[in-house]
Parts: sequence; structure tokens; C-alpha cells
Amino acid sequence: MIKELLTYFAFPGVSNRDASPYIQRLRRTDAVGEIEYVVLIAPESPTVVFVSHGRLRALDTTGVEQWKSLAGKRGVSVVLHNYPGYGGTAGPATEERLCADALQLVTFVMELKWAAGKRLCLLGNSVGCGPTMWLAAQQQLDADRVVLVSPYTSISALTPFWVLLYLAKYLHVSIPTSWKLWLGSPAHLKWVQGARFDPFPPIALARRLAKGTNVLLVHGEDDTTVLVSHTYELNAVLQTVPAVNTTVCIIPGTEHKDTRLRGDDAIWAFVKGQDAELRSAIDGIVKGGVVKVDNAVGTD
Repeated sequence: MIKELLTYFAFPGVSNRDASPYIQRLRRTDAVGEIEYVVLIAPESPTVVFVSHGRLRALDTTGVEQWKSLAGKRGVSVVLHNYPGYGGTAGPATEERLCADALQLVTFVMELKWAAGKRLCLLGNSVGCGPTMWLAAQQQLDADRVVLVSPYTSISALTPFWVLLYLAKYLHVSIPTSWKLWLGSPAHLKWVQGARFDPFPPIALARRLAKGTNVLLVHGEDDTTVLVSHTYELNAVLQTVPAVNTTVCIIPGTEHKDTRLRGDDAIWAFVKGQDAELRSAIDGIVKGGVVKVDNAVGTD
């Protein structure tokens, strides 16, 4: 019961609003509804990026068009999908259904003719980092690159902080930054990380990654939704896993909603395996100061 409540809180479901015309549907293997997805193909790309989006995103026209523009600009094929309970994908969002949908869809796409022989990269944003890490732990998928944007260690460790933020907003109470940094740190709830009621906890799944997996962690230094301390703690665990390689990109002056856009250059250099460009991008992000971005509804 606790696991179901935590999962629903993290994945509450939203409509597609102005649904994208590119939406396709895949019948679930158990015949209980369909999975909505969008495929954006860059013919020359050797990589397919499977995206697990943020908490309140769906396959609306604005978001899909932003990803379409990005896929064309970066020359990378991208797969988007709606979680259970999002858009026209049948719910509810349970851990089992989220994982089953993601696994079925990514397997289906990678077996398509245009994707044959291409590398698989998994990209998770915010709550999407849970399903992404679960997929990364499925070694039969052979995903050698994983991007985690604003990742968390555990939904169980994150939810009490989110509840506190919602209560403060509802009561019109301001929480001092120093309190947020203390209350939002995952260090206070280590005992719940990976517990039986904790849905796909990245900090536990990290230990199941295959040798040779490369992981990029991107986080806004000023993120008050998922504190940057989650990335530091998750990276510390990843560094103990044999032959798993991690790179961390902390973006100065950046809040949760702008992290992926401001980290774009580093993310796509990593996706393409361009190590020199990755180092240069991270150096530019760290030294270049805060860059203004146009973050309309969509790409996180």
C-alpha cells in the first residue's frame, strides 16, 4: 500500500493537453490498454535515446515539437512515451506497470528495422530517473550510456521533503534556504532507501548496473525540488560499482526546471561519446555563469 501511494504521488498523471499528431500506440502484451509513444528519427544517428520525462509532462504538441527540434539539431533519434495514467496511456501508474511499459516499448523500438544495430542510451529527467535506472539494470538491453538529469536517491527519501514544500506553499509559509538544505538531504532518510516499499530506488539499482556502463549525472546547484545532495550521494554509490564510469555536471545558479536545457551541450556530447567535447562543455557550463533559457512547457 505504501509503495502504491508513493508511486502515485511521484507519477500523478496528466493529460496531453494539445496532443501531438506524432503520437503512436503500442498494444500492451497483456492486452490491458495501449502505450502512447513518439519516435523522432535521425537517419544517420548511431544512437537511440529513450526518454523518461518529468512528473507533470506528457506528449503535448509543444513538448514534442521541442524534442523534434532538439533531435534534428543534435542529429540523434529520440523516443518519448507517456507513463501509465498520462495522456491516453491506460493507468494506474504502479511500479510494475511503469517498468513493464518501459521495457516493452524500448524492446519493441530497438527491434524495428531503422533501429537495428544502433546503440541504446537511456535518459531520465527528475522522477523519470527511477524508471531509467530500472531499465539500465536490465542488462539484456545493453544500454551502455545513461543520462540522469536532476536524479534522486529514492522516492521514499524525497517524498517527505516534497510534502513539506506543498504544505508550506498551501499555508503561505516561507522555509529558509538553510532549512531546505537540511530537510531535503537524503542523508536523513538512508534507512528507507531501497526498502521494500520504495519504488525503483536509483541508489539501490545503481549496484546492478553492468560493467562498462557510462553514467552522466546533471544537476542544478540551486535545485530546491530535488537537492543536489541527491546527485552527490548517488554518484558516491555508483563509484563503488565495478567498471561503471560516472561523470558529474553541476550547473551553477540553476533551478530544477532549467537543468536539462542548460546542460544540453554536455548531455549530447555524452550521448554521442564525444569525450573531449563533453569535458569542454562541462568546463564551459561551470565557468560560463548562468545562461538564460526559454523553457516553455515541454522538454523536461
